[in-house]
Amino acid sequence: MTPLHIAARGGQIDACKLLLSKGCETDQVDKQGRTALYWAKMMGHFDVLALVPAEVVQDNAQYDFVEHWVSRT
Repeated sequence: MTPLHIAARGGQIDACKLLLSKGCETDQVDKQGRTALYWAKMMGHFDVLALVPAEVVQDNAQYDFVEHWVSRT
């Protein structure tokens, strides 16, 4: 699990902003193959999902569940 996984799972928006601004990778997976975006969604932290650039969402089939939500914001 990466620092972004932990921050996204806990809804730590400021930590997520910092990590993303420093260029952390959003496609890293944990031991179960889940991304930080998966954890943010599962824990209901949709504000974290909104931080991810739309092109990242569109480029990754795993993020399909977020695409509709991000396009609404």
